[in-house]
Amino acid sequence: MWAVVALFWHDLRSTQASAGLMWGIGLSALGTLGFSFGNMISQRHQRLQRDVLTTNSYGMLYGALIMGLVSLLQGVSLQPTWNVQWISALTYLAIVGSVMGFGAYFTLVGRIGASRAAYTTVLFPLVALALSTRFEGYEWHVSAIPGLVMILLGNIVMFARWPTSRRQVII
Repeated sequence: MWAVVALFWHDLRSTQASAGLMWGIGLSALGTLGFSFGNMISQRHQRLQRDVLTTNSYGMLYGALIMGLVSLLQGVSLQPTWNVQWISALTYLAIVGSVMGFGAYFTLVGRIGASRAAYTTVLFPLVALALSTRFEGYEWHVSAIPGLVMILLGNIVMFARWPTSRRQVII
């Protein structure tokens, strides 16, 4: 968490505290909690030999129904915009961003465990900022360097194969 705060410190410092900002931070924390529950459920389903794509499909269906209900309760229109940009974005997000992305991630959860797989998601802000730098002109600030270093070191510590010391027991 502190690495991500350090990474975005410049942006956080230049933002006025407001109810909207607190609401956004709260929703982010709630999303993280939901993501953590999803990891635990996926790990349990895989231990029970349930298929990743099938359980993923059910999860996406439930999530879509819940978000549709929330949107309707808020009075948001569910009318799609039928143009090439909208259809292309929807297709990409549905196939690559959801089916392939979550399928790969939950397969990783089954192979290395939920805690180690979740740690890889700390890299996501770095990927997003790299893409934003390339395509949107994001400007890096000196305050982001400690966050970048913490994220990279954290992943090295988590995933490096460290030599184990062997003690000889003398009887």
